[in-house]
Amino acid sequence: MGIGRPREVALYGRVESLVRKDGRFELRFDQARFLSGTAAEHAVEDNVLRPGEPVPNDDYIVDEGHRLLRFAVSPTARASIVTRGPATAAVSVSELVQILAGENPRHRPLFTAGNQLGFWVRVGEKYPNPVVALDQQYHP
Repeated sequence: MGIGRPREVALYGRVESLVRKDGRFELRFDQARFLSGTAAEHAVEDNVLRPGEPVPNDDYIVDEGHRLLRFAVSPTARASIVTRGPATAAVSVSELVQILAGENPRHRPLFTAGNQLGFWVRVGEKYPNPVVALDQQYHP
């Protein structure tokens, strides 16, 4: 087993913006914690529920700070969105920029329009540590 940093780091949160800038893409990201299981139960008990009550949707999102992190996004990054069903569809980063802006250039059956759902973002290990994947998270 090797010692050191992982090849990729997965972060959950909201995409504040994803824009093309100077020939590349830039992501502004509001990181949060996506909790499930006992971690979600305890976090919800601290804020909303009485002990023993079930966690709605079996998960709980903790977003205590709103500091925006900036990342370069590889133009070849893998991206997926949630469509009706719910199911997922692979999209290009260029198309994701348009979808997050409220457009739907390929007329996909989106689960929700615009930027309502959170994303899992995978950040690569090598400088400049670009985002290599953006996957929208289904959340009822």
